[in-house]
Order: sequence, then structure tokens, then C-alpha cells
Amino acid sequence: MTSEYFEFKLNPNMEYRRLGRSGLRVSCLSLGGWLTIGGTVKGDPVRDIIKCAWENGVNFIDTAEGYADGQSEREIGRCIKELNIRRSDLVVSTKVFWGHGESPNSIGLSRKHIIEALDASLERLQMNYVDVYFAHRPDPTVPMEEVVRAFNWCIEQGKAHYWGTSEWSALEIEEAHHICSKLGLISPIAEQAEHSLMKRERAEGEYQPIYERYGTQLTVFSALHCGFLTGKYNDGVPADSRFAVHTEMDWLQDRVKRLSSPEGQKDIQKVRDLTEVAKGLDVSVTQLSLAYILKMNSTGSIIMGCKTPEQMLEQLGALDALKKIDSSVEEKVETIFANKPRPPRSVFVKFVAQGRGRSLNNLLPTTSHHFYKNKMPRRLTDRSLPHGLSAISPDVGLFDELMEMEKRLDWTMTRRRQEMTDVLNRGTLQQTRRTLRIFLSHTVRNQAWQKSAEDDDSQVPNEEAGDGEEAKAAMETAQGVPSWTFKLEGKLLDSDAAPTPKRWPTPERKFSHMLKGVSIEMDRDPNVYADTNHVQWTSNPQWNNYNNLGQFPTGPNPVSTTETAPPSLPAGTVPVDGLTVTRLGDAPTALRLTLHLNHTPDRLKVSPQLASIISVYEDTKPNILGAFWHYVKANGLQDKNDRKLIRLDERLRGVFKYETLNFQDIPALLISGQHMAPADPIVLRYELGTHCIETATGGDVDMTSGTGVAAPLPGGIGVDKNGESAITAYDLSLDMDDLWMRSKAADIIMNMQPDSMSHGSTSTAPNSGSFVAIQKADDEIKQRLQNLRNLRMR
Repeated sequence: MTSEYFEFKLNPNMEYRRLGRSGLRVSCLSLGGWLTIGGTVKGDPVRDIIKCAWENGVNFIDTAEGYADGQSEREIGRCIKELNIRRSDLVVSTKVFWGHGESPNSIGLSRKHIIEALDASLERLQMNYVDVYFAHRPDPTVPMEEVVRAFNWCIEQGKAHYWGTSEWSALEIEEAHHICSKLGLISPIAEQAEHSLMKRERAEGEYQPIYERYGTQLTVFSALHCGFLTGKYNDGVPADSRFAVHTEMDWLQDRVKRLSSPEGQKDIQKVRDLTEVAKGLDVSVTQLSLAYILKMNSTGSIIMGCKTPEQMLEQLGALDALKKIDSSVEEKVETIFANKPRPPRSVFVKFVAQGRGRSLNNLLPTTSHHFYKNKMPRRLTDRSLPHGLSAISPDVGLFDELMEMEKRLDWTMTRRRQEMTDVLNRGTLQQTRRTLRIFLSHTVRNQAWQKSAEDDDSQVPNEEAGDGEEAKAAMETAQGVPSWTFKLEGKLLDSDAAPTPKRWPTPERKFSHMLKGVSIEMDRDPNVYADTNHVQWTSNPQWNNYNNLGQFPTGPNPVSTTETAPPSLPAGTVPVDGLTVTRLGDAPTALRLTLHLNHTPDRLKVSPQLASIISVYEDTKPNILGAFWHYVKANGLQDKNDRKLIRLDERLRGVFKYETLNFQDIPALLISGQHMAPADPIVLRYELGTHCIETATGGDVDMTSGTGVAAPLPGGIGVDKNGESAITAYDLSLDMDDLWMRSKAADIIMNMQPDSMSHGSTSTAPNSGSFVAIQKADDEIKQRLQNLRNLRMR
């Protein structure tokens, strides 16, 4: 092996497509190890195939733990090492499900097998990580939450970058995405499925809602239908073909038997007709078959199976065939196969139809009238007048008019209440910008200058324990050991100026509610101090969205650093809470604080290239999209016929690499294209000192440096004789909801509520005065109605 890497060379004809909505780029044609590598092909031929693929721009290699009983992974890992291919240039995926051995946990998608199988695959591949880790089959015996949590753990541990599914149904993929979204876990980016001109139902039918909703793409296998579309089986089964070699696979032998059936002869005739179309394009039928699947938007990459470099080059010719497919060619192909799937029903209806919910007939009645007639409950009070009452009382017409007016009023109030509730849930109320003041300070204990004679006398030695045991006990309890405690606190400077709603007060905002996370790095020698030099605190995800009344959820937050109780403050001030970090040591320490502010709504950073065009560098997502739309309108980029179509100018084409865009695709494109990213965190530095200011020079700066400028003394910020430092403060701007407006809107909604409503506490809100008046009038109407009924009976 040479010391120089086998450098990757771009193939000008090769497309490098993003896999799903991720940023991972893979070659549209990739190399697979199923049935060939480690099976029918071993040793130097494997290296020749991988070398040929690498030299022709293929950067994606797929394998699995079950291919050739793990030998496929071994061969691929060995050849990559021998060719000295740089790992960062290569995309490698493997799959888990079909394990090794007869243990009950050696197969399936249990957390145990997912994690242990990945470790075994990495060992066979001689790698530290894989780029994509696929679930080779669904496992209905394992809860979906366990499956997605296991894959998420593998990614968080750095053993995989992404994960995907293989041969899963659309319903199972939908369930995985739903659980990932609910739990804040990493979702699958791709599905590895069989897709060819002979088998199209799932890829072009069932998966359509998944493509549209989650941007899932396929890594396609068996695009040649196990070689059938190459035409090699038109006149029988060749001796060296898959159909002849792999006699142990029953499903493959079923295809062999089909060849002699009438249906099989029809399929062979389709291949012959397709061959004539390919000849007209001056390409092979193999290349046309691959190119037709490659042309579909759902295809991320087609996995090629090759026994020789010559087969590899033959299939790479599909890149040239792709350019020759136009609408006339598509029409000919569709006429030959006539098997394009119908548009699918929704995943939910499929879920019910499969018998995993209620009966489809009961769930979806034939008419809405039938549904409401049988399902809606009758009103408790019948306020309709009996027939013939108009002959007794002339006020019946007036009563009917009042009833119609009441119905319209009820409808109006319900609609207004729903609109205001929707506004509260969307968080689109008036925003405000507040000033958040950050306080940094520290205290020290048991430093050398703090120890007095009384302290020394109080340390009575244990006569039964040796000096070594006494010192060990002191270290374990930290008694008498020098230490320091760093404090991070904060509060909003200006309180809400608006008056407090009469029914519910505006909730207090605590410092930890205004942060998404804090990271503190300490510059200390890890060989001297055993405790960690990095502390990370993450807020409870529930704090990111408070409820309609503006109240924050309460409860324990399992993080690495505990939240301190707020100190007592003068009346009228906002309570301060904060974080503390305690460490052993008597040496000055430099701290680096990274604060992720909890802006409402979240602020995003725009890529420099796009920011220079729309003149927005950091803002909320709606404002960034608004600025983009303003640029489109100002430069007349809307299509004259289709107003949703945007024809990009030269500057935007340099950013998006497209000629045209649909406006509804822009939000997803900005995020997936990494043109919008979370705003940069706030970074603060703090020099923590353990010396006493009075025993040093009386301060932390040298006023007699001779330069006329105050110079910091070495050793950081010192403390007073009580071991407490002065407070260092920073002011930051924070965007947040105006809780006065939120509480006011909630108060209006509650005034329209017919019943007492719980709002996050043990007490309930009383009925409003307006509702009490309406209820009183309603009771009077009921009484008058009863009198009229009694009159008619008499």
C-alpha cells in the first residue's frame, strides 16, 4: 500500500444527488455487494470492480451484515484498505436484520441486535463508522419506538451518520417518522427498495405520499429485475446467471419457473420490444432499463450488481442513455409494459383497510348527512315550538326570529373563539424584544489563604487510620480540598409594562426558560483533575412553547447540571435562577461559555451567498421568506402564466443550481440546501481566579503599569476575603412573545367559555359575568317554553 491516497475523480456524466432531505451526496449509480461481492466474486476481482467504480465517479458502496454471511463486508473493507481510498471521500452503507448464528437475538431489530450488529459490521469493514445504516426489513415483533431510539443512539455515538429503511411499507415508514417527530429523534432519510420496469407498484404507487411528505428517496436494488431486463433470459437460462447459480433461493427459482409459463413468455416479449426501442437510441437494453428508473425523482441512487469491471462499464453507460429519454421514448416504454401504478390512497385509509383500525365502512360513511345523523348527539333541551301554537299565541313569529338570531350569535362567538385559539396556538401574537442581563461570578473555598489556625486545629487526625487513609477520605468528601464554584445567572431588566389581566397574572419568566442550552468549557489539565472539563445543560423541550395562558410547565429536568433555586429578591423584581458548576482546584481557570438563546420565534442565519442577494443575514423564518419573495417580486421573476413558478435570475441560479422553482418548494429547499441554519450562539469568556484581592494588590488590574492603561493582572478575577468575586454582567437582546397580549387574549377566550376551565393550576377559572347573564336569559327562555307547552295541553 502506498502512502498517497487513491484520489477520487469526478465523472462529468455522473450526477451526485442528495439522499432524501439530508445533505449527503451520493452518485446516482452505486456499487452493491448482494450475491456477488464475497459470494460469487472474491479476492482480486473484487478489488478490480471497486477500482473501476472509483475511477468512474462512483462514491457510494452498499452492503449488509447478511450478504454472504458477512464476507461481503470483509471483502469491501479489505479492498478499500488495499486501494488506499480516503474514507471521507467514500459513502458506505450497511444493513441490519439478518444476523449470524441461531441465537434468538441474532436476527431482527431489537436494540441489542441493532447496536451489536453495527459494531460487528464496522469490525468487518475495518472502519470507525458507516454513513448510512439501514434496517434491512421491518420487525413487527419490536416496538417502533425501540427501533428508532436504537438507530438514533448509533448516530449520536458517531457510529453512523444517517439511517434508513429497506423493504418497509409506507405505513411503517410513516409510523417511524411520526415517532421520531414526537420524540425529537433523527428520522430515516431513505428507503432501499426493489424498483424496475417489471416491479413498480410499491416504488411508484404506495410510496408516493412518503416522497411528498418526508422527501424520502430510494436507493434502488434489482433495477434490472435480477438480470431479466438485460435480455439474457430471452432464450433460456445461462449457466453462469443468477437464476442458475443460486438454486437455494426459492423466490429466485419461482422466477425461473415463470419463464416457461404464458405470463413469462409475455414478459420476455416485453424485453424484446424494449430492446428494439433501445436500438433506436443506440444504447443497450440494460442501459435503457437503468436510465428509465434513474430518471424518476424518487431515485436517489441505483445499486449496481457486477461480477466484472466490464459489466460495471456497461451499466455506467446508463448515464448517456439518460440524456436520450424524452416524452416519445417514455410513451413507447409505457405502452410496452402497461403497468404504471394508479395513484395511491392515503396512508391512513390504507391503515384502516388493513384491519388495524375500525371498519372502513364505519369510519368513512357514504354521506356526511348519514354520519351526522347517527353520530351527533341531540341537544339536551328541545327549544322548538309545538305545531299549531301560532293559533294560540301571536308572539310565535317573534320567538322564531329570536331563535334564528341566537343561532347566528352562537355561531359567530364559536368562530371568533376558535380563531383566537388558533392564533394562540400558532404563536402569532405581538412579539417584543427584551433585554436579558447575564451575571457571571464565582466563589472559592478551602484555598490556602482561607485556612486559619482554627481550621487546622479542627482537623483532628484519626489515630486508628494511617495518614494515607486520612488523605484519601478527605479527597473523597472534598473536606478541606480547595475548590471553586462558578455561577451563571440572569434576568430580564424591564418588567412587562402592561397591566396584569384581572383573572390570571402574567407568568414570571425565569432565566433557564430563556435558554435552549448552555455549554461551559474549562481550560484545566485533565491529568491533574479527574472531574470533567466540559459541562452541558439542555433545557426541557416543553419550555420552548408555553401554553395558551403563557405559563411554563414545571417538573424535574434530567440534565447534567442541576438548576439552582432562585434567591430571595426585593418585591417587584423578576426572580433570578441560574446554573452553578463546582470543581476542585486552586489554580486560575479560563472558562468559555456558549449560550443558545431561546428566541420566540427562532432566529435563523442566512448563508452569505443568499444574504448578499436578499439583504437579510439573520432573522426569523417568515421574515427571511418574505425578503426572498420581495426580491422575486421586485425583479419580476414570477412566470406570467403560472404565478407560483419562479424563473431564477443569474444570481439565484448560482445559489440554487436550478432554472425554475415552485414557490411552495422554497422553504424546504432553503433548509435542505443549508441556506438557513440556526443562529450563532453567544460566546462569553470568563477568567476565574482563586486569589484574594486584598492579599494581592487590592484589585484585579494594575494601575501602575507605566503605560497609562489599566492592565489585567495574571490569575483572572480575584475574590474578596469572604471568597466571593465581583459580578461581571453582559446585556443581550432576546425576542419573545408579549405575554401581556397572550394573557389578554386568553382572558377574552375564557370569558366566552361556557364552563369553568382548568388553566395549568389546581384552581379553575370562575364563570364570567357575561356568561352568567346569558345563562340566566337562557333559563328564562326555557321557563317560557314550558309555560307555552302547558298552555297548549290545556
